[in-house]
Amino acid sequence: MKRWAAVQQTILYAAAGLVAVYLIWLLSGSPGMAQQGAGLLFTVLLRSAAALDIMRIVFETDDDRLKTAWRLLAVALVLFAFSDGMTALGFAASGEVPPIPSLSDLVRMAGLLAALAMFVSYPVAPPERFGRIRELLDVAILVLAASTLAYLILVRPVVELGIAESPQIFWLSTAPLADLSLLLLMSRLILRLPERSGRWTIRLLGLAFFAYFVGDLSVGYDLIRVGAGQHGFRYASLMAGSVLIMLASRRWFQGDEQGMHFTRIEHLRSILAPRLEPLLPIAVTYVVVGYILFDWWYSQQVNWAAVSMAAILSVLLVSRQGVVMGQFEMRQFAALVQSTADGAFVCDPGGQIRLANPALLSLLHRSEDPDLLHLSSLIHPGEDIEDILHGGQEDGWVGETRLIDSEGEAVHVSLSLMPVHDRGGNVQLLAGTAHDLTGIRDREDALREALDELAEAHLHLEAMNRALEEKVSDRTRDLQDTVEELQRLNIELQSLDRMKSEFVALVSHELRAPLTTIRSGMELINETTPDLNESVRQRLRVVEEETIRLAGFVEAILDLSALDAGRFPLEIYHIPLKSVLERVIRRMSEPDLESRVVLDLADDLPDVIADERALESVLFHLLDNAIKYAPDSDIEVEGWLAEGLVYTSVTDHGEGIPHEERERAFEMFQRLDTSDTREVYGHGLGLHMARRFLEAMEGGIKAEEPEHAGTRIVFWLPADDQQRPDEGRDRVKGG
Repeated sequence: MKRWAAVQQTILYAAAGLVAVYLIWLLSGSPGMAQQGAGLLFTVLLRSAAALDIMRIVFETDDDRLKTAWRLLAVALVLFAFSDGMTALGFAASGEVPPIPSLSDLVRMAGLLAALAMFVSYPVAPPERFGRIRELLDVAILVLAASTLAYLILVRPVVELGIAESPQIFWLSTAPLADLSLLLLMSRLILRLPERSGRWTIRLLGLAFFAYFVGDLSVGYDLIRVGAGQHGFRYASLMAGSVLIMLASRRWFQGDEQGMHFTRIEHLRSILAPRLEPLLPIAVTYVVVGYILFDWWYSQQVNWAAVSMAAILSVLLVSRQGVVMGQFEMRQFAALVQSTADGAFVCDPGGQIRLANPALLSLLHRSEDPDLLHLSSLIHPGEDIEDILHGGQEDGWVGETRLIDSEGEAVHVSLSLMPVHDRGGNVQLLAGTAHDLTGIRDREDALREALDELAEAHLHLEAMNRALEEKVSDRTRDLQDTVEELQRLNIELQSLDRMKSEFVALVSHELRAPLTTIRSGMELINETTPDLNESVRQRLRVVEEETIRLAGFVEAILDLSALDAGRFPLEIYHIPLKSVLERVIRRMSEPDLESRVVLDLADDLPDVIADERALESVLFHLLDNAIKYAPDSDIEVEGWLAEGLVYTSVTDHGEGIPHEERERAFEMFQRLDTSDTREVYGHGLGLHMARRFLEAMEGGIKAEEPEHAGTRIVFWLPADDQQRPDEGRDRVKGG
């Protein structure tokens, strides 16, 4: 295939070069015998090559309608080449071009008729059932209009001037007349072609036949003007047309996708072409009538032959418009019938089907031409076809029957057959509709089976319902007993919890006074007894520190008990975070704490809305944990404002809290190291108390992953968005 394309391209370039060389030869001097002989020979060769290219399209096209059209064009080109060959033989024998008319002119006329048939039969869309008469009228109007224009413009002036004999004028005008008709038909074809469907090929063919038209017109002009036949420029035009036909063949095989595309022009064409194509016969008719009226006005004479042609064109145009209107009406009815979901058909009184919609053919699984079907072949043999046809002819027949599909299976349908009368009241046709009942029958069977299954399931459900009611009754009695037992246990647990809280509070309260006394005694002994042994003094300090730690534990227990009982007094104020933080750092017993704490608080940080004592407790426990678990690292304290909350983070660089333990670290009495040999001693209450205090102040706390090793605790409290610094700390609400 690629080799043939390369050969075709080489021949095309050679042919184009040959035309160019011949034109240069013609223009270099006056035409002579050698130039005419060479022109005849080159014309025969190029027309033969063009015919071979079109034959290749015929052989490689699968569409039968396209094959027929291209076959007609191939026949036309073969006849053209044969006509030119006969002229060449006559020229070789006598040294002159045979006079007109000759046998070659008859062959050429046959070729022109074949070309006309090609452009009339070229398919542009599926054949429309009600559009054949309009097609014939369009072609007749275009051909007659072209003939009339050719007569008025080309033939009539020559006849009136008496320049040539009538037979010679007839034969000289035949080719231009046919070429002009071809150009009009080709223009109509180009307007009707769908998007990107051989459009470049047809355009190139139009240019080719325009070149033929110029050549045929020039030779007639030369013969009439000078008498002797000088056909050099005619041969050049015919050769150029043949080259264009070869180029059109090449474009056909390449496809329109490789052709030149002008987006805006193509878009404009897609809008205008469907509107211009129906107007083309009207336009050429108006041109002919307008030219005749102008000639009448200008010459003050009536050309009755031209008037007769105009009258015929007008009659054809009126007929064509009537057909168009009828076609539009028929298309509406056809669309209605074709789009219906039920099978529809039209048959004659004998049962021969004339029309059938796709729904009927699909219902019966048939693909035959509806004209080949008979109602007797569709009705089941068990049905009386005679009664159905007779009833349809009388008052119509409606009932259920069975049709036979292509596989011999019966299809249950509801058939309606109604008579169609003519003006005289005679039955001409029968209109039928067939509604498929298969789906209805299947649904009825399915519904019947479903009802049976439903009745059976209902009985089974009633049995299960009775058993379930018995089980529910037993389970309900058991559940009531369980609920009563749980209520009793809940009351006991609440009593025990209250007793526990009271006991813890009582014990803690009772421990507070002795611990204070012990601490005071230890301080008094250390201050009033300077001569104590250093070992004894050291042990007294240990007792004092443990007393302080135990007193803190007791205070924490009391605070938690008060929170649980709802008796912890919260006094909510606008509090500056920085001052509270600095006060807590100063009060802690760690000697170098101020140098280890790195403060990074935002400059525009507003006050927090909190209880001062609770906030001090939160900060104390967080810093105390950082001191205990990271004794050698710096402690970073950051503060920032985000979305109406003041966030504070305390970060150390100790061992840190494992990810899976972060949430559990905030529970009461939870410590990561619970062994007896732990180095850091604590109660597991600090983070729990911080969370309880923060939640009571509408804040929160969480453990996060620091950038480096260690622990990062972040808590947040509501920010004061209406702070008044000149008035100090204003009380918001009392707890």
